[in-house]
Amino acid sequence: MIFCFAPRSGTAAPAEAAFALATDLYAEGDWRAARREALRALDEQRESEGAQMLAADCALRINPRDESSLAELERLSRSATNSALRARAAYRVGQTQWALGNRTASFDAYARAFQQSADPDLFLRSGCALFLLRREDRTLGEEDPGLLQQLATCRDLWRFELRDEVRVAPLDAKKGASLRPAVWFVSFYRSQIAPAIAQRCSLEPSCSAYFLEANRDHRWLGLPLIGDRLVREPSVVQAAENPVERKGRTRFLDPVKNHTYWLKHEK
Repeated sequence: MIFCFAPRSGTAAPAEAAFALATDLYAEGDWRAARREALRALDEQRESEGAQMLAADCALRINPRDESSLAELERLSRSATNSALRARAAYRVGQTQWALGNRTASFDAYARAFQQSADPDLFLRSGCALFLLRREDRTLGEEDPGLLQQLATCRDLWRFELRDEVRVAPLDAKKGASLRPAVWFVSFYRSQIAPAIAQRCSLEPSCSAYFLEANRDHRWLGLPLIGDRLVREPSVVQAAENPVERKGRTRFLDPVKNHTYWLKHEK
Protein backbone atom coordinates (compact mmCIF):
# COMPACT_ATOMS: atom_id res chain seq x y z
CA MET A 1 0.00 0.00 0.00
CA ILE A 2 1.74 3.17 -1.14
CA PHE A 3 -0.86 5.78 -0.27
CA CYS A 4 -1.23 7.59 3.02
CA PHE A 5 -3.65 10.40 3.69
CA ALA A 6 -2.47 13.05 6.12
CA PRO A 7 -5.41 14.80 7.84
CA ARG A 8 -5.85 18.47 7.07
CA SER A 9 -5.74 20.91 9.91
CA GLY A 10 -9.25 22.00 10.73
CA THR A 11 -11.61 22.93 13.49
CA ALA A 12 -13.73 19.79 13.67
CA ALA A 13 -12.29 17.13 15.97
CA PRO A 14 -14.99 14.58 14.95
CA ALA A 15 -13.91 15.01 11.33
CA GLU A 16 -10.27 14.39 12.22
CA ALA A 17 -11.17 11.30 14.24
CA ALA A 18 -13.30 9.87 11.42
CA PHE A 19 -10.56 10.63 8.90
CA ALA A 20 -7.89 8.95 11.04
CA LEU A 21 -10.07 5.85 11.38
CA ALA A 22 -10.77 5.86 7.64
CA THR A 23 -7.03 5.99 6.93
CA ASP A 24 -6.39 3.00 9.21
CA LEU A 25 -9.19 1.01 7.61
CA TYR A 26 -7.87 1.87 4.15
CA ALA A 27 -4.43 0.57 5.11
CA GLU A 28 -6.10 -2.68 6.22
CA GLY A 29 -7.90 -3.01 2.89
CA ASP A 30 -11.39 -2.59 4.35
CA TRP A 31 -12.62 -0.34 1.55
CA ARG A 32 -16.29 -0.19 2.54
CA ALA A 33 -15.64 0.72 6.17
CA ALA A 34 -12.94 3.19 5.14
CA ARG A 35 -15.30 4.90 2.71
CA ARG A 36 -18.01 5.09 5.35
CA GLU A 37 -15.65 6.87 7.76
CA ALA A 38 -14.34 9.17 5.02
CA LEU A 39 -17.91 10.21 4.24
CA ARG A 40 -18.46 10.88 7.95
CA ALA A 41 -15.40 13.13 7.91
CA LEU A 42 -16.81 14.95 4.88
CA ASP A 43 -20.12 15.49 6.65
CA GLU A 44 -18.19 17.44 9.28
CA GLN A 45 -15.65 19.10 7.02
CA ARG A 46 -16.70 19.27 3.37
CA GLU A 47 -13.54 21.03 2.17
CA SER A 48 -11.19 18.22 3.27
CA GLU A 49 -9.47 17.16 0.05
CA GLY A 50 -7.89 14.18 1.82
CA ALA A 51 -11.31 12.83 2.79
CA GLN A 52 -12.66 13.56 -0.69
CA MET A 53 -9.88 11.54 -2.26
CA LEU A 54 -10.13 8.72 0.26
CA ALA A 55 -13.89 8.35 -0.29
CA ALA A 56 -13.51 8.33 -4.07
CA ASP A 57 -10.53 5.97 -3.96
CA CYS A 58 -12.39 3.46 -1.78
CA ALA A 59 -15.45 3.64 -4.03
CA LEU A 60 -13.27 2.78 -7.05
CA ARG A 61 -11.64 -0.13 -5.23
CA ILE A 62 -15.13 -1.46 -4.52
CA ASN A 63 -16.33 -0.80 -8.08
CA PRO A 64 -13.66 0.26 -10.62
CA ARG A 65 -16.44 1.21 -13.05
CA ASP A 66 -17.84 3.90 -10.74
CA GLU A 67 -17.72 6.86 -13.15
CA SER A 68 -18.59 9.56 -10.61
CA SER A 69 -15.77 8.48 -8.27
CA LEU A 70 -13.32 8.33 -11.16
CA ALA A 71 -14.37 11.83 -12.18
CA GLU A 72 -13.85 13.02 -8.59
CA LEU A 73 -10.31 11.59 -8.53
CA GLU A 74 -9.63 13.16 -11.92
CA ARG A 75 -10.76 16.54 -10.55
CA LEU A 76 -8.53 16.20 -7.50
CA SER A 77 -5.59 15.12 -9.65
CA ARG A 78 -5.80 18.44 -11.49
CA SER A 79 -7.08 20.97 -8.98
CA ALA A 80 -6.27 19.84 -5.42
CA THR A 81 -4.37 22.49 -3.50
CA ASN A 82 -1.89 19.92 -2.14
CA SER A 83 0.63 18.79 -4.79
CA ALA A 84 1.29 15.43 -3.11
CA LEU A 85 -2.43 14.66 -3.11
CA ARG A 86 -2.68 15.68 -6.78
CA ALA A 87 0.06 13.19 -7.64
CA ARG A 88 -1.54 10.36 -5.63
CA ALA A 89 -4.93 11.04 -7.21
CA ALA A 90 -3.36 11.03 -10.68
CA TYR A 91 -1.73 7.66 -9.96
CA ARG A 92 -5.05 6.12 -8.94
CA VAL A 93 -6.71 7.55 -12.04
CA GLY A 94 -3.95 5.94 -14.09
CA GLN A 95 -4.49 2.56 -12.42
CA THR A 96 -8.24 2.66 -12.95
CA GLN A 97 -8.07 3.80 -16.57
CA TRP A 98 -5.54 1.06 -17.32
CA ALA A 99 -7.85 -1.57 -15.82
CA LEU A 100 -10.69 -0.18 -17.95
CA GLY A 101 -8.57 -0.49 -21.08
CA ASN A 102 -8.20 3.26 -21.64
CA ARG A 103 -4.45 3.35 -22.23
CA THR A 104 -4.23 6.96 -23.44
CA ALA A 105 -6.09 8.34 -20.42
CA SER A 106 -4.06 6.06 -18.16
CA PHE A 107 -0.76 7.23 -19.67
CA ASP A 108 -1.76 10.87 -19.26
CA ALA A 109 -2.63 10.38 -15.58
CA TYR A 110 0.52 8.42 -14.79
CA ALA A 111 2.59 11.09 -16.56
CA ARG A 112 1.16 13.77 -14.26
CA ALA A 113 1.95 11.63 -11.21
CA PHE A 114 5.47 10.99 -12.51
CA GLN A 115 6.20 14.65 -13.19
CA GLN A 116 4.57 16.09 -10.05
CA SER A 117 5.43 13.63 -7.30
CA ALA A 118 8.09 14.42 -4.71
CA ASP A 119 7.60 10.93 -3.20
CA PRO A 120 10.40 8.66 -4.52
CA ASP A 121 8.23 5.53 -4.33
CA LEU A 122 5.32 7.10 -6.21
CA PHE A 123 7.74 8.58 -8.75
CA LEU A 124 9.26 5.14 -9.31
CA ARG A 125 5.92 3.35 -9.62
CA SER A 126 4.34 5.89 -11.95
CA GLY A 127 7.42 5.85 -14.19
CA CYS A 128 7.37 2.06 -14.26
CA ALA A 129 3.66 2.14 -15.20
CA LEU A 130 4.44 4.51 -18.08
CA PHE A 131 7.17 2.16 -19.28
CA LEU A 132 4.82 -0.83 -19.19
CA LEU A 133 2.07 1.05 -21.00
CA ARG A 134 4.56 2.02 -23.69
CA ARG A 135 5.34 -1.65 -24.16
CA GLU A 136 1.65 -2.22 -24.89
CA ASP A 137 1.33 0.79 -27.21
CA ARG A 138 4.48 2.44 -28.58
CA THR A 139 2.55 5.49 -29.78
CA LEU A 140 1.88 6.64 -26.22
CA GLY A 141 3.89 9.70 -25.22
CA GLU A 142 5.32 10.35 -28.68
CA GLU A 143 4.18 13.97 -28.47
CA ASP A 144 6.38 14.51 -25.38
CA PRO A 145 10.01 13.55 -26.18
CA GLY A 146 11.17 15.10 -22.91
CA LEU A 147 9.06 12.65 -20.93
CA LEU A 148 10.29 9.71 -23.03
CA GLN A 149 13.88 10.80 -22.35
CA GLN A 150 13.16 10.83 -18.62
CA LEU A 151 11.70 7.33 -18.84
CA ALA A 152 14.72 6.08 -20.78
CA THR A 153 17.03 7.52 -18.12
CA CYS A 154 15.12 5.79 -15.29
CA ARG A 155 14.65 2.44 -17.00
CA ASP A 156 17.27 0.57 -14.95
CA LEU A 157 15.37 1.39 -11.75
CA TRP A 158 12.35 -0.73 -12.71
CA ARG A 159 13.09 -4.17 -11.33
CA PHE A 160 11.05 -7.04 -12.70
CA GLU A 161 9.48 -7.50 -9.25
CA LEU A 162 8.35 -3.86 -9.32
CA ARG A 163 6.86 -4.37 -12.78
CA ASP A 164 4.80 -7.26 -11.39
CA GLU A 165 3.49 -5.01 -8.61
CA VAL A 166 2.71 -2.04 -10.85
CA ARG A 167 1.18 -3.80 -13.85
CA VAL A 168 -2.65 -3.61 -13.89
CA ALA A 169 -4.70 -6.45 -15.33
CA PRO A 170 -7.72 -5.51 -17.49
CA LEU A 171 -11.04 -5.89 -15.71
CA ASP A 172 -12.31 -8.15 -18.48
CA ALA A 173 -9.17 -10.27 -18.70
CA LYS A 174 -9.83 -13.99 -18.95
CA LYS A 175 -6.43 -14.80 -17.48
CA GLY A 176 -7.39 -14.12 -13.89
CA ALA A 177 -8.34 -17.69 -12.99
CA SER A 178 -5.05 -19.12 -14.24
CA LEU A 179 -2.93 -16.28 -12.84
CA ARG A 180 -4.26 -16.45 -9.27
CA PRO A 181 -2.65 -19.81 -8.33
CA ALA A 182 0.67 -18.57 -9.72
CA VAL A 183 0.47 -15.42 -7.60
CA TRP A 184 -0.30 -17.51 -4.50
CA PHE A 185 2.59 -19.87 -5.20
CA VAL A 186 5.09 -17.06 -5.84
CA SER A 187 3.92 -15.13 -2.77
CA PHE A 188 4.40 -18.25 -0.62
CA TYR A 189 7.83 -18.89 -2.14
CA ARG A 190 9.01 -15.30 -1.64
CA SER A 191 7.77 -15.05 1.95
CA GLN A 192 8.49 -18.55 3.28
CA ILE A 193 11.17 -20.22 1.15
CA ALA A 194 13.36 -17.54 -0.41
CA PRO A 195 14.48 -16.01 2.94
CA ALA A 196 15.76 -19.43 4.05
CA ILE A 197 17.79 -20.18 0.92
CA ALA A 198 18.89 -16.59 0.17
CA GLN A 199 19.33 -15.20 -3.35
CA ARG A 200 20.23 -18.09 -5.62
CA CYS A 201 18.82 -17.17 -9.02
CA SER A 202 21.50 -15.88 -11.38
CA LEU A 203 19.09 -14.70 -14.06
CA GLU A 204 17.15 -11.49 -14.63
CA PRO A 205 14.22 -11.51 -14.15
CA SER A 206 14.34 -13.89 -11.22
CA CYS A 207 12.65 -17.25 -11.73
CA SER A 208 9.64 -16.22 -9.61
CA ALA A 209 9.17 -13.00 -11.61
CA TYR A 210 9.69 -14.96 -14.85
CA PHE A 211 6.97 -17.43 -13.84
CA LEU A 212 4.50 -14.64 -13.03
CA GLU A 213 5.10 -12.92 -16.36
CA ALA A 214 4.89 -16.18 -18.32
CA ASN A 215 1.68 -17.17 -16.54
CA ARG A 216 0.13 -13.73 -17.00
CA ASP A 217 0.85 -13.60 -20.73
CA HIS A 218 0.42 -17.28 -21.63
CA ARG A 219 -1.75 -18.70 -18.84
CA TRP A 220 -1.10 -22.39 -18.13
CA LEU A 221 1.76 -22.45 -20.63
CA GLY A 222 3.66 -20.62 -17.92
CA LEU A 223 4.34 -24.05 -16.36
CA PRO A 224 6.39 -25.51 -19.24
CA LEU A 225 8.03 -22.11 -19.72
CA ILE A 226 9.32 -22.00 -16.14
CA GLY A 227 10.33 -25.66 -16.41
CA ASP A 228 12.37 -24.81 -19.49
CA ARG A 229 13.87 -21.82 -17.63
CA LEU A 230 15.05 -23.97 -14.72
CA VAL A 231 16.66 -26.49 -17.08
CA ARG A 232 18.38 -23.75 -19.08
CA GLU A 233 19.71 -21.70 -16.16
CA PRO A 234 23.14 -23.41 -15.82
CA SER A 235 23.87 -23.07 -19.53
CA VAL A 236 22.78 -19.41 -19.59
CA VAL A 237 25.07 -18.64 -16.65
CA GLN A 238 27.93 -20.52 -18.29
CA ALA A 239 27.50 -18.58 -21.54
CA ALA A 240 27.70 -15.35 -19.49
CA GLU A 241 25.92 -13.27 -22.14
CA ASN A 242 23.98 -10.06 -21.46
CA PRO A 243 25.25 -9.42 -17.89
CA VAL A 244 23.49 -6.83 -15.73
CA GLU A 245 24.24 -5.57 -12.22
CA ARG A 246 21.47 -6.01 -9.67
CA LYS A 247 22.00 -5.19 -5.98
CA GLY A 248 25.73 -5.72 -6.20
CA ARG A 249 25.45 -9.04 -8.07
CA THR A 250 25.98 -9.89 -11.71
CA ARG A 251 22.98 -11.53 -13.32
CA PHE A 252 22.24 -12.47 -16.90
CA LEU A 253 19.25 -11.23 -18.87
CA ASP A 254 16.83 -13.99 -19.85
CA PRO A 255 13.37 -12.45 -20.49
CA VAL A 256 10.26 -14.46 -21.27
CA LYS A 257 9.89 -12.90 -24.72
CA ASN A 258 13.12 -14.56 -25.84
CA HIS A 259 11.55 -18.00 -25.45
CA THR A 260 8.00 -17.64 -26.74
CA TYR A 261 8.64 -17.47 -30.49
CA TRP A 262 7.07 -20.91 -30.84
CA LEU A 263 3.79 -19.54 -29.47
CA LYS A 264 3.37 -17.10 -32.33
CA HIS A 265 0.91 -18.23 -34.99
CA GLU A 266 2.17 -18.21 -38.54
CA LYS A 267 -0.06 -16.25 -40.91
